[in-house]
Amino acid sequence: MNLDRREKAGLFFGGVAFLLVLALLAYIPAGPRKDYERSRREVARKRHELQLTRDARDEERIRLRSQEALKQRLQGRSPSFDLYAFLDKALAESRLKDRARIDNVTSRRRGNENQPAVKVSLEGVSLGEVVKFLHRVHDHKDLVVMREMWIRPASGEKGLLCSVTFATLKV
Repeated sequence: MNLDRREKAGLFFGGVAFLLVLALLAYIPAGPRKDYERSRREVARKRHELQLTRDARDEERIRLRSQEALKQRLQGRSPSFDLYAFLDKALAESRLKDRARIDNVTSRRRGNENQPAVKVSLEGVSLGEVVKFLHRVHDHKDLVVMREMWIRPASGEKGLLCSVTFATLKV
């Protein structure tokens, strides 16, 4: 090829420009494009974390509101409230006192001094009587919770054996 000096220089600079364009085409996806994609994934991850944090905050607010309702219920209760006497009265009103044994339960766990518990054992009762008794305890304005319960057929007797442990908080 017979090219003069000016054409050779133009061809040389054209080739260099072409190589620079190829290098830029390889660099853009690998460099800034890669950083952009990483940044986009990071933003999506942070948005997800923010949503999880908001959900946790909302759940905590709901829990605190329910806790406030429980505190108000406890404060509305008579300071002389006695769980044993309350359950004894509920058994009498349910006509189960003659088939019941009621005992104070001492907790082996530390920190439960403010959670008195009472165990009620019923013998020869029907399921309907147990349900009626549980409704009577639950529907009362005082905060009493059932910690443990089991029911099984009475051996040799008609009816059921039932053991229920109730607890409450002292104010």
